[in-house]
Amino acid sequence: MSLIQSVRHHVRLFLSSLSACCVCLTALASLPVSATVQIETHVGQVQVENQSQSIQQQASREALKQVLVKMSGTTTVSENAGVSAAVRSPGQYLRSYRFDDRKGQLYYIAEFDQQALLSLLRREGLPVWGNRRPETIVWLAVEKDNGQRTIVEENQSNAVSNAIRDTAQSRGIRVSLPLMDLTDNQAIAVYDIWGRFPQALSKASSRYGVDYIIGARLYKNTSAAIPDLPEPDAETLLSEALGEGWSSQNETIQEQTETRVGAQEVEILSLGATTNVQYQVAEQQSQSLADNIMPFSTAEFETMMAEQGEGEYALDWVFIRGNDVKSGSLYGDDKGRLVQLLIDGYASYLADIFSIKPGQSTQNASKVKISVANLDSLENYVMAQRYLASLSVVEHVSLSAQSGSVGTFELSLLGSAQDLVNTMSLENRLQPVRDAFGQPVQGYNFYWNE
Repeated sequence: MSLIQSVRHHVRLFLSSLSACCVCLTALASLPVSATVQIETHVGQVQVENQSQSIQQQASREALKQVLVKMSGTTTVSENAGVSAAVRSPGQYLRSYRFDDRKGQLYYIAEFDQQALLSLLRREGLPVWGNRRPETIVWLAVEKDNGQRTIVEENQSNAVSNAIRDTAQSRGIRVSLPLMDLTDNQAIAVYDIWGRFPQALSKASSRYGVDYIIGARLYKNTSAAIPDLPEPDAETLLSEALGEGWSSQNETIQEQTETRVGAQEVEILSLGATTNVQYQVAEQQSQSLADNIMPFSTAEFETMMAEQGEGEYALDWVFIRGNDVKSGSLYGDDKGRLVQLLIDGYASYLADIFSIKPGQSTQNASKVKISVANLDSLENYVMAQRYLASLSVVEHVSLSAQSGSVGTFELSLLGSAQDLVNTMSLENRLQPVRDAFGQPVQGYNFYWNE
């Protein structure tokens, strides 16, 4: 029986029993709004010198590699033998291409067969990342050679801002820089970004409606700014990174006053006090910002991190996800490269959360039943079914039961139930039903939000 036939079979029942839905309607108003965008993961763009046949062939291979990185969430995807063979013959996946001239720069833009590439990734046992991606705002303060500190703004075009945009585009994520208009200038100061204070960053980011925030400072790594201390070996660094969990922003906020005082002391001490005292104050500050351990759990960014030693520049960052806070540092000789590493690592971190991991197949796909309330019309039933079917983790969906405005759907998954929850959290179409204390009720119970 098709979905429409099943719904029509029950339509009289749910129209006569709309009051059967025992959901707390007021819970919806208190839920946060998720900022999510849909990325064209099957489209790649490569800067080229001309439109010659040889350049076009090379560009098509590079564009396909870029698309596969977007769709899998990992930069090492082309190391797979099957993927490597596909990249050598991109024509079998190419649907269309065009050239675009942007302010004197020529780009080759290619669109590939998304379903064929999804089949390739799944056949090779590689992760698959859907096209729904969370939005992020990046607050970055840069210290110039003369000591002046400025905030990187949305309307700027320089090596640092371009590295942020280009890396985000190539990885298939959406990041924004602040407008720094009157509203932003009243909400936050360069001192708040330089200190990487989570409370100030979260408050200033509220106007942008994002769930993920990166705050960072970029400066010349001089002996006056950073003490010359023994560098830990890579194995120790990675071991500590893997063993540390997230810290609570609530705890960090309680230490805001102490941290701000510590940051001011660092400013004074950097003018000539002893290195030992500088390190003690700097250590106190970093400890209050989540033990200075990176949040990215993927192996590829850990490798990037391990490769970074003492360099001409330092990039200190804090990552905020709701009430969770994490911070760390990168060192290198090129400012643009440091920013690229951070955005690359952030993209890998998101992919680690939201991509569908290998190990599941259509034959042994896990099944889960979810209850969806507020389906008070035939149109909503159809929309809910289509939405569930569009999720990258869902292989098949069917309506198995209906009572009033509550429908029960049976889903065959390509991943785990947690993958399903993570994917649905990117949008507000299905909100978890919550109890009187604001906590999700047990089981997979959701409320349809039109």
